[in-house]
Amino acid sequence: MDWLKELIEKATVTDGKLDIEALMKEINAEFPKNAVPKADFNTLNDTKKDLEGQIKDRDKQLKDLGEKVKDNDDLSKQIKARCKCNIKGYI
Repeated sequence: MDWLKELIEKATVTDGKLDIEALMKEINAEFPKNAVPKADFNTLNDTKKDLEGQIKDRDKQLKDLGEKVKDNDDLSKQIKARCKCNIKGYI
C-alpha cells in the first residue's frame, strides 16, 4: 500500500486542514491501478471454485471408470495414464 502512503504524504494541508476531496479524488484514480475491486475478486474466486469442482468431478469419473474396467488391461492403462497427465497439469 505504498501508493496510498505516497498519496497521503503528498496531500495538501491548508491552515492545518487536510484537503479530503482532493485526496479522495487521487485515491479513486489510483485505486484501480493498485487493487482489484471486490466484485471482480468475487467473480474470479467463484469461477476458480467452479473449475476446482469440475476437476474433482473429472477425477472421480476417471476413478469410477477405472474401477468399472479393471478386467480390460489396455483401457485401465489408458485411464491411469490420463490420470497421471491430469496430475502433472496441476503442477
